[in-house]
Amino acid sequence: MTTDDILHTAEEVSEILGGVPVKTLARWRWTEEGPRYVRMGKHVRYRGSDLAAWIDSRVQGNDPEPRQSA
Repeated sequence: MTTDDILHTAEEVSEILGGVPVKTLARWRWTEEGPRYVRMGKHVRYRGSDLAAWIDSRVQGNDPEPRQSA
């Protein structure tokens, strides 16, 4: 198991995301807005790789590398 495969609880994800409330994570699951998650019975877990991908998908602003014009 790599660090990207570690399963995080909603409480851990709340901390990782800078204090996003756990209730917000639950709402994001309901509305399918947040990071992908794994449901194991009544338990919800988030894979590190899914969190990283979701965070990367939300990056905004200038591209750090200039684009080549055609």
